[in-house]
Amino acid sequence: MSTVLVSIVGVLAIVSIVPSAAQSGNSSFGESQDDYNSYLNGQGRPNSPSDPSYTTRYNRWAANVQAINAQNARFARGQETYGMAPNLFTDMSSSEMARYLGQFPSKTVSVQSSRGLQEEEDNFELDDRITYPTSLDLRTSTCMPAIENQGACGSCWAFAAVMPIEYQYCQKYAKLVYFSEQQIVSCSNSTYGNAGCSGGMYSGAWNYLIQNSGLENNTVYPYTSGAAGANATCQFSSTKVQAKVSSWNWLTPIGNSNDTVMIAGLNTYGPLAVAIYANTNFQNYATGVFKDSTCSTTNINHAVALVGYGTSTTAGPYWIVRNQWGTNWGMSGYILMARNVNQCNINWGPAYVKIV
Repeated sequence: MSTVLVSIVGVLAIVSIVPSAAQSGNSSFGESQDDYNSYLNGQGRPNSPSDPSYTTRYNRWAANVQAINAQNARFARGQETYGMAPNLFTDMSSSEMARYLGQFPSKTVSVQSSRGLQEEEDNFELDDRITYPTSLDLRTSTCMPAIENQGACGSCWAFAAVMPIEYQYCQKYAKLVYFSEQQIVSCSNSTYGNAGCSGGMYSGAWNYLIQNSGLENNTVYPYTSGAAGANATCQFSSTKVQAKVSSWNWLTPIGNSNDTVMIAGLNTYGPLAVAIYANTNFQNYATGVFKDSTCSTTNINHAVALVGYGTSTTAGPYWIVRNQWGTNWGMSGYILMARNVNQCNINWGPAYVKIV
């Protein structure tokens, strides 16, 4: 039995205080106290220099903006592949950011226990006779749901579990339906290895759906944890189920995936749920291909969806990754992440789901 040390998480919403570099064309941001006050006002936060924490927060913010500006200057010179922009995290301490990550410290998950409740499903086998396209961008599909915002709740795992179901449902029934992340957050509990706003894994969410009839839509069971920051009591009703999961599986055993198999999986099943490590640079991402050697390739703390791949003439191969931090983050809610280098441990646990 192999074990992997996993930080099971969900990350709270990032609301850009300024337009991203990709949206505004800016690569440099002001670092003065007046700029910090504007930053606070943009968030609707108190602007009070007499507050005991003000100076500490301003100094932290200014240092982070200076780092963002330095990164963007290198990006403009062609020395980096991505640009950044200030956001909600820019004046936070590491302990505050850890709260937003919703991490389970020292959570150990074995391959067997993470698969323990799933329905039988054959392992994915790569067919060497099939030639896959050199690029794929599911963002353009009519079955791609609009970018959502998980809000003040570590529910990334629930969004990563639900989004591939929405896509497959649309492909199968020719109707785009938004399904209930709230049901997953509130009802897929510790029995399935999950803890609502404190984090979880998409595998546990799918196990829950297999064992409990299925998934209600978002109109019937709307998402409220983003505003409340709390799990809320489970209100699931089997009479309101609209989508059912038949099975799910990892593309390969945990920790052994590769880019070729992930490309095949995307072309076979559509969007894949993946776990990554979202470091500070990831959180500040605004544009370009995220190629960051400082991002962990051994830990995970965030769940997202893989929706495509391509190749940049300047930055090389990339994945198209869908986040759920709203459209003001990144490239209208998406990030391009370097391919073939296990960027931010993206190869750790890609998984697919099948619906009835």
